[in-house]
Amino acid sequence: NLVIGMIFNLFKRKGVNSFLVGNDIHFKGSMDSFMVKHFSKNVAKILCRSEENVRALKKLSVNQVGYIPDMCFGYRPTQNNSCTTKAIAISFRDLEDVSYDDKIRRTIQSILESNKYDSVVFFYQVQRDYDYNKRLYMYFQEYKNVVFKEECLEWSDLSFYNRFRFTLSNRLHVLLLGLVHDVTPIPLLNSDSKTNKIIGIFKSIGLSGLVNEESNNFDINSILQDDSKWNVLVRDIKERQFEILQCQINSLFNLSQNK
Repeated sequence: NLVIGMIFNLFKRKGVNSFLVGNDIHFKGSMDSFMVKHFSKNVAKILCRSEENVRALKKLSVNQVGYIPDMCFGYRPTQNNSCTTKAIAISFRDLEDVSYDDKIRRTIQSILESNKYDSVVFFYQVQRDYDYNKRLYMYFQEYKNVVFKEECLEWSDLSFYNRFRFTLSNRLHVLLLGLVHDVTPIPLLNSDSKTNKIIGIFKSIGLSGLVNEESNNFDINSILQDDSKWNVLVRDIKERQFEILQCQINSLFNLSQNK
């Protein structure tokens, strides 16, 4: 964005260090590359949420770049996840893709027909997702122990995640807020640019094996069956990413103080 670039340039002229933290910086073609290189000269540090994004920027000779986990990893729940059943939370945004809608329904139906679950709750934490998730619920409401949470999930009620072992979603922060509550996140994706960032982020944190995208063979029921293995990995990743996030934030303050 040219205007933001001009603002950061003004900050730099005034001796102010600027940091871009938790960004996804994507570019296509020579003009985008030129703008990114020009923009980067006005900031002291760029910290991206995926290692893939970091490597792409370094190829443009943007050197003041590094990796930082998503800010969700800085959230520390006050209550522990004590869920002992295979309860699954499902929440999707509508990407207006008929074939993808069918993929979502087929995946959910596979879960419900496998009997590898104890309960399924359809919910939403973005108001505009209500209609889509309600439609999904209506499609599957005849199955046992399938319910819909009518109220939008608010920040004050994030302990809701402690009731589950798995989340199935195409919303990054549904998946990551579940993860920091020790819930195994399963991204179900298509090729839409709105959700493409999830692939890079999950590769960076070591959970690419959970990503169901168009280009891979994926058996969701095998993941449900190996829930203990995935849960141990999720807990380890949560702690490791928190440590990296803490270290990177501290380094920014040190860089600012030593300018």
